[in-house]
Amino acid sequence: MSTLPQLVYLAFGPEIYQKEAFFSISSAICMQNLFTPDFRFGIQVFTDTPEFYDPLPVTALPLNRGWYGPTDYRFRAKHAIVREVLDHHERVVLIDSDTFFKRSPAELFARIKPGQVLCNFFGAPLKNLPSQEILQAAELQVSINKENKQTNSGVIGLVREDRGVVEQSIALMDHLHPRFPDYYTLEELCLAIAASHSNLTECKDVIHHYWSRKGIFRAKVEAWFRRHGSTPLSQPALEDIGHIDEHLPKPEHPLRAVQKLTTMAFPRAHRQFCRELLYGCHPYKNEYDRACAEAWYAKAEENLMDIGAIASHDIREIIKHPLFALLAGRGHKEIINFFERSRQARQEASN
Repeated sequence: MSTLPQLVYLAFGPEIYQKEAFFSISSAICMQNLFTPDFRFGIQVFTDTPEFYDPLPVTALPLNRGWYGPTDYRFRAKHAIVREVLDHHERVVLIDSDTFFKRSPAELFARIKPGQVLCNFFGAPLKNLPSQEILQAAELQVSINKENKQTNSGVIGLVREDRGVVEQSIALMDHLHPRFPDYYTLEELCLAIAASHSNLTECKDVIHHYWSRKGIFRAKVEAWFRRHGSTPLSQPALEDIGHIDEHLPKPEHPLRAVQKLTTMAFPRAHRQFCRELLYGCHPYKNEYDRACAEAWYAKAEENLMDIGAIASHDIREIIKHPLFALLAGRGHKEIINFFERSRQARQEASN
């Protein structure tokens, strides 16, 4: 039995997930070096592309489809991996790939103790769950403390003697998934139920989990990987990690106020669209903020289409409007080119 704490990742499928995990691991090492250089921990990555992680000091391990269980539920694998690693190690933290560290991973392991489960952050009490039907179905299988919180399982941290928490969450998934196959956060709910008689602790101050506005943060990760993917632990690579933060890139407040006031001239449904385009084309000093330009444009377009506020040909009318061109300045041509490529891609897809 090893006493060396283990930081664990599950990364498979499209390359962007691998890049996210690669960057998250690099940020963990960076923050360890910066804040707790004497702290030691192991890193395991369960992946379908082990060679991807060759530049990093990790143990890359194969996936086991058996972890998906009898209903082939892929998120079940997270809990199965935690259970397996706890067979050989005393403390384990599994962390989602779409994260990066703001502080040392030593702080995660310090928050795990017997009877205490680490998660990313808390939600509302279980008794406030909108779907009480699934809670009632779970209650037929296990005792539930409904006063305890729902959890975000972007992080799962346990000591070995609490291995029963993931064993129970796995059993719940196997029971509930056939009946509620479309319940998207079933895995998280099963963890919260299984841990409802434990103490919960969160760690959103230690990591940033960018499940919201994912495209923006992926653009930052992609930019860092293009520059440092072959040498992730070099001094320049580690220094650049410090230039990637949890904030969405936006102009300074005075300029945003001017943009907000000026875009009032556009129809209400188009104002946020215009503002997000302006966020994208702003000439930020930070190169990783500048790298988010097209992610801003794509998200602005997606949001506009989602609310049914506009057709694609109307977008061209907005972005070619003289007032918008004035606000966008030197970024106007870049925006025009982006939407022209977007329009052509849609046409090709429809043919």
